[in-house]
Amino acid sequence: MKRKIIFSMCCVLVAVLMSCAGTPETAGTTEKAGTPETAGTPAKSEAKLRFGYVVNDLENQSHELFKQGIIAAAAEEGIELRVVQYKDGDIATYSGLVKEFVDQHYNIIVALYGGTNYDQALIDAMAAGIPVITIDSKSNIEGITCHVGIDNYAGAAAGAEWMGKALGGKGTVVTLNGMLVRPTGRDRRNGFVEYLNKNYPDIKIHEVATDFNMGRAHSGMEGALAELKNDIQGVYCAWDGGTINALDVLDKAGLVGKMKLVGFDGSADALSEMKAGRIDADVAWPLFNMGYTAVKQGLLVAQGKKVEPLFNLETKLITNANVDEWVKYAHLSEYMTK
Repeated sequence: MKRKIIFSMCCVLVAVLMSCAGTPETAGTTEKAGTPETAGTPAKSEAKLRFGYVVNDLENQSHELFKQGIIAAAAEEGIELRVVQYKDGDIATYSGLVKEFVDQHYNIIVALYGGTNYDQALIDAMAAGIPVITIDSKSNIEGITCHVGIDNYAGAAAGAEWMGKALGGKGTVVTLNGMLVRPTGRDRRNGFVEYLNKNYPDIKIHEVATDFNMGRAHSGMEGALAELKNDIQGVYCAWDGGTINALDVLDKAGLVGKMKLVGFDGSADALSEMKAGRIDADVAWPLFNMGYTAVKQGLLVAQGKKVEPLFNLETKLITNANVDEWVKYAHLSEYMTK
């Protein structure tokens, strides 16, 4: 009788254990990084942090390097990452993408800041309790969790210092300015122009508006050459898309090497031309590191730790003397063309 009772109890115990165990296909399922729409639901104890990154124009080399830094940091920390893209100026799409991150309860939103027209989406995200990390241009939104950027004003001043010394304090310099309604464009113009005006008052400055548009940079450089009858000793470009287009104009006019050319960004295209002796100096900043740092700052926030609202990375004046060192530091080797 005792044997029958013990045998029956064992059968019940085995049945209970089998009913609690999941099948190999479903037990412990986690979401696949970058495809939250199709992935399964993770067990609560195994849930990954989810970061969303919203960006415009991934064909822009700088933006691609931001993305690569973000991907590298997310992979290193085991963070699920979704990257979404919108066309510059398409505020409705941008707002919709940010709202998706909010509705799906992402832990952190990283945004390449696009200007004041895009503010409301980020304000709404923060109001919903989602921390926001911005990169590149600094917003005026009150309460942004953290901005990872650079001191554009100081970087431009460093470029102006190099230009002033290279010209011996005399001559005419053309500036191809960016979009002055954005802090980045405004600071890169003001830092350069104000430094020259203060320290090299004999240098004349001829300003060209481009709004960070490469076509306008190209035509603007052509117009400056025609208006000044090639009597130009230096050219400063507020971003390297402008630098490459200015170089193309100078090349076609047979003027490469006859005037100093200074860029801003430290893009691989520009530094490749520098190694070839066609660009003299460039104010560089670590594009890959900016994306990488944004994720690291976001992780601290997600862990409940305090971060400073502003995290500035270094800028560095690059010439042929230190270009190889910078290329290695800034993860640019695979993008170099010369």
